[in-house]
Amino acid sequence: MHLAVFGGTGRTGSRVLALALARGWTVTALARNPQKITVTDALLTVIAGELNDTEALRQTLVKADAAVIALGTGVDLQATQLLSQGTAQIVTALTAAGVQRVACLLSGWLFYATMPPQFIEITRDHARQLALLEASSLEWVAVCPPALIDRAARHAYKVAINQMPGVGYMEIGVDDVADFLLRAVVEPEYVRQKVGIAD
Repeated sequence: MHLAVFGGTGRTGSRVLALALARGWTVTALARNPQKITVTDALLTVIAGELNDTEALRQTLVKADAAVIALGTGVDLQATQLLSQGTAQIVTALTAAGVQRVACLLSGWLFYATMPPQFIEITRDHARQLALLEASSLEWVAVCPPALIDRAARHAYKVAINQMPGVGYMEIGVDDVADFLLRAVVEPEYVRQKVGIAD
């Protein structure tokens, strides 16, 4: 498997990158600041560039079999269109490169009509990301976890289509989210589905 990673310097994307390499996959990652990717591996290529850099996107997708989009804003939950704008660029590049399968990290709040006020604006941009995927011809998987916590993978998380797999407060470890993002680019049952995952 040759995987293209977008957002590989972030909390989840860095785990995706490391886990793919640990499994012997070839990885190409696009990074605005390549020095933030501290992993070194013969199977890893880092391309320097922004998401609006058409040539950098093309280089990232050369020989790719699938892609993971793990864009984020860190702890900044203010109104933004950076995630959806970046996703639009990636979707165009994936289509041009003929790369069909893509797993995109979004948010579990997409399953709910109401949410705490602090999550409203960032969830609106996640919804715009989802709409871009839905409008494409790609074999996309929208991966929508609840609260992310730092802990070792348990490999015991639950998965549900178009809903969260439980009720009340839920959480999941970042390493388990990375595991499922890699599953999503190889397993067929989640294609063109919005998937909830939680412990």
